[in-house]
Amino acid sequence: MRLLFGLLILAALSGGALLLFDSTSENEALPDLTGDDLSISSSANLIEADQVAVERFCGDCHSPPDPSGIPKDGWESVVSLGFEMYDNSRRFDLDLPVKPHVLSYYRNRAPDSLPAPSLAPATPEGVLTFNKKRYSVFQDKLNANLETPPAISNVSYYPSSEDGSPVMMVCDMSVGAVYEMRLNGETASYGRLSYVNHPSKTTQTDLNQDGVPDYVVGDLGEFLPADHKQGRVLWLNPAADSSSGSFDVHEILTDVGRISDVQPGDFDKDGDLDLVVAEFGWRNSGHLFYFENVDDSSDVPEFKVTELDDRHGYIHIPTLDFNGDGHLDFLAVISQEHECVELFLNRGDGSFRRQMVFAADNPIFGSTGIDLADLDNDGDLDILYTNGDMFDSFYLVPYHAVHWLENLGNGSWDQHELAKMPGIHRAVAGDMDNDGDMDIVCGCLISNALEDIDTEKLDSLIWLEQIAPGEFKSWSLETGNCNHATLDLADFDKDGDIDIAVGQFQTAANPVRTDVTIWWNNTASDNVN
Repeated sequence: MRLLFGLLILAALSGGALLLFDSTSENEALPDLTGDDLSISSSANLIEADQVAVERFCGDCHSPPDPSGIPKDGWESVVSLGFEMYDNSRRFDLDLPVKPHVLSYYRNRAPDSLPAPSLAPATPEGVLTFNKKRYSVFQDKLNANLETPPAISNVSYYPSSEDGSPVMMVCDMSVGAVYEMRLNGETASYGRLSYVNHPSKTTQTDLNQDGVPDYVVGDLGEFLPADHKQGRVLWLNPAADSSSGSFDVHEILTDVGRISDVQPGDFDKDGDLDLVVAEFGWRNSGHLFYFENVDDSSDVPEFKVTELDDRHGYIHIPTLDFNGDGHLDFLAVISQEHECVELFLNRGDGSFRRQMVFAADNPIFGSTGIDLADLDNDGDLDILYTNGDMFDSFYLVPYHAVHWLENLGNGSWDQHELAKMPGIHRAVAGDMDNDGDMDIVCGCLISNALEDIDTEKLDSLIWLEQIAPGEFKSWSLETGNCNHATLDLADFDKDGDIDIAVGQFQTAANPVRTDVTIWWNNTASDNVN
C-alpha cells in the first residue's frame, strides 16, 4: 500500500521514475544484498575502473544520484527500479557495469540513516493573526458525507468571475470534481460544479472571447499514475442555463497521457488564444505541446497541435514575456529524472528556443513546482522552485527545500536555497505581514500511507518572513497535517492583508470533511484596532 499510494501524487503529480542503469541478458537478477551481506562485490572496495563505469553509465541520461541522498536500506529498490526502467527503454548502446557492483557502490557510500528534520519555531504572538475555517462543498452544500477522502490537487483564486465576484476554483482529483467557491468576506457559497474524471489544475481564461471568464483544465485520466491515453485537455464554459449549476465541458484534446497543466495565451499574436499543454505522462509517456488556434468561429475552437518536447515529467508551465520582445514565453518545471527548470523563449512563429534556468545534480531531487514572484522587488519576476516529492525516495531527505531562482537579467539566474522542508509541495509569495516586502508560504504533502514517517512531528505549513533583502526566516504555522498538495495566497476578503487557502489531500475520510481550509489573516484589522 505504501508504494501504491506513493505513486499517485500529482504537481504536481510527480513520481520517482529513474533511468539510472542498464540491463542485458548476461546480467543476472540482483542478489538479496541486505545487512552486511555484500560478499559478491563489496567485501573489498570496487576497483577504480568499476567506480568510473558506474558513474559514467548512471550519468549518461542525467546526473548520477548522490549515494548520501538516501540510507543504505533504500538503494536496493532504487537500483532494481533503475535496471527495470532501462530495460523498458530498449537502449543497448552503453557499456554496462555489473549489477551487484552498482548496488555495492551506492550502499558502501550511503549513510546508515539520515538526520531528523528540525521544526521551524512557532510564529510569535502578535506577528500574524489568523481565523482558520474549513470548507467542503460536499458537506456544506450537498450534505453528502463521502467515503472517498478529499484529494484536492489545486486551489486557484481569481478576483473576478462572470458576475464580478471573487471565486476560488477547486479541483478534487479523487472525487473527480471541479467547482467554484464564491467568497464574500469569510463566507463561502458554492457555484458551478462539474465532474471531469481526475482534474489536476484549472486556469481562468476567455477562450471564445465572449467577455465571460471560462477555464481550461488538465485531466489526469486515472487517479493512480500509469502510462495510458486517458488524459484530456478540457474547456469548461459556463452553461448558458445558469440555473443548471454546472459548466459545459468540451474536449480539446483526448487520447493522451496524464495532463498536469494547460496555459492559454496569444503566442502567435494573431488575436486569438492558443494553448501550451503539459502532459506529465508517467514512465513511457509524456510530452509538451503547443496548440495553435486555427479556427475560433465555431462553438469550440479548433487547434493545430505541435509537439515541442517528448520528455515526461512536465508539471507547471506559467507564461510571461520574459525577455521583453513582445512575444509570450513560458517557463517549465520538469521532474522525473530530468529535475530542471527551463525557459521556452517564443520566436513569434509558434516555435520556441529552450534556455536552461536551473538543473539539479540529483535525478531523485523531487521537483514539485514553480511560482513566479518579484521576490527582491527589482522590477522583474523571479522563480520560486520547490523540490519535495516524497515518492521519489520515500525518505525524509535533507535536500527537500524551497529555492529562489533570482532573475539577474540577460538570461542569467542565480539559485538560493531559502529553507528546508521535508515533503514541500507548493510555495507561493505574498506580503504576509504588510511590511512592504515579499514573504513566502509553503505547504507539504507527506502521505500517512508512508507508515514509517511520524508526520505529527513535522511542519505542514510554514511562512518565510523576509527580514532583510533576500534573507528569510522560517516560522511554523501548522504541524502534523502534512496533507497539502496545493495552496494559494491573496486578500480574499479585501480587508488589507493576505489570506491563505490550502487544499486537503488525504488517504482516509474523516467524519467532518475538509476540502479547503482558509487562514483568514486579521493582522491588518488588528493593527487598526
